[in-house]
Amino acid sequence: MAQPLGGIYAIGVGHGKTLIALLLPCVLGAKRPLYLCPARLRDQYRQQFELWRLRYPVTLSKIMGYEMLSSPRSTAFIEEYAPDLVIADESHKLKNAKSVRSSRLFRHQAPLFCLSGSMTSQNINEFAHLSSYALGEQSPIPRSGADLYTWHVCSSAKGYYESHDVARIQPLLRQYPSLGTIKERTRTAIYEHISTSKGYIMTTEQAVDTPLSVDVVPIEMPDSLQTMIAKVLETNETPDGDLLADPLDAPRIAKQLCHGFWYRWDWHGVDDRVKTEWYQARAAWINAVRDEIDTYGGADHDSPALIERYVLDGKAPWQLTVAYKRWKYAEVLCAPTERPVWVSSYLIDYARHASYMTGAPLLVWTTQRPLCDRLILAGFAPSPTIGDHCALMVQQYGEGFNMPQWHNNLVLYPMSGGLSWEQMIARTHRPGQTHPVSVTVLIPHSIASAAFTKAKASAKYTEEITKQPQKLLIGLANASV
Repeated sequence: MAQPLGGIYAIGVGHGKTLIALLLPCVLGAKRPLYLCPARLRDQYRQQFELWRLRYPVTLSKIMGYEMLSSPRSTAFIEEYAPDLVIADESHKLKNAKSVRSSRLFRHQAPLFCLSGSMTSQNINEFAHLSSYALGEQSPIPRSGADLYTWHVCSSAKGYYESHDVARIQPLLRQYPSLGTIKERTRTAIYEHISTSKGYIMTTEQAVDTPLSVDVVPIEMPDSLQTMIAKVLETNETPDGDLLADPLDAPRIAKQLCHGFWYRWDWHGVDDRVKTEWYQARAAWINAVRDEIDTYGGADHDSPALIERYVLDGKAPWQLTVAYKRWKYAEVLCAPTERPVWVSSYLIDYARHASYMTGAPLLVWTTQRPLCDRLILAGFAPSPTIGDHCALMVQQYGEGFNMPQWHNNLVLYPMSGGLSWEQMIARTHRPGQTHPVSVTVLIPHSIASAAFTKAKASAKYTEEITKQPQKLLIGLANASV
């Protein structure tokens, strides 16, 4: 059976995305629509429904958080409800085609409409599979194979293309000629190609006229902290001198130290041999589960929980069973816990000073929970409270919430993704804002500078391939001198 056609709506902040989502079932005559959105935004969706139902014939039946799609129960729920229309708001949450939530959704035959103000931030693969599912054969993006790979490497924020890729992309570039580098020309051509295709709606103008500035502030990190970071990266050891089992742990701890703390494993007195076995057994089980899902997948075989049940039922191959038993034995030997160890409060001190100096309530943004908790102990409000200085987690409040009551933002450490910046800035720089919006981002170390460089490259990619002005780039262009 052919997949019913849906749509890809790349709609910027302030263009009425929620109202469009609520009107779709009425326009299309759907009887059992299913709305998907981040779980924390479900209540807000219901509030918007109560507001708009007074003026329009909107409908709202079942709302499912994307997080629920990661649960095995979601398959039974969707099969029983049998939606005749799926509306995925903030559809960038489905950008990983191989994720559990994506694979479970795509098993069901129903028109899919994807709405997002941040459809892509790194490469075309983030929405190629959504376009393929929603539009089927009419998708303007290659569905797989060499052509999709060529589009990817010639346009992505990170990819490197070769001469044969340039030769392969030439028909597209000739069809939509423009000036610039290969990546710039490819991004422009992709935009021209998909924006004029059936099933795509893309906004390209700003819906907010309020001035926006993003100021980058390098700050001095304590010398002792800089020394500690350099030692971790050079020796691959924790600040306590313990050898790190995974080489990737050193950059992770270095980033934590930039925030003034690091996570220490509390091993409760076990010896090094047991620690090593715990690390190795955990890694072996994680890799075994990943290989099993990638190889077989399926409705009853697509998550760690279902793979564990598969082993316990005695149906798994012996290699998977051995990896599981080894990991469970290691879990019995020790159960380490992570706890933050503080070594500097310099970011907290900066935030407190900034809150004293600003003439209006300040939103202080961080991606690190221990730092957010320390800010709250220092007197910042733990949630958006009108009239207060607030300490907010980017992961919790940096998407979907409307906060035009604030116009001063302080980012204690830069996010590395353009999508995170676009969403976070849009909490205050949005319709209803009556003051110029300012964002100050701190750069305490070269690690932070590298992360911010990645974010700018990501925003540039998004702006060129969607023609949606990116708030980070707009704000940087308007930065104070």
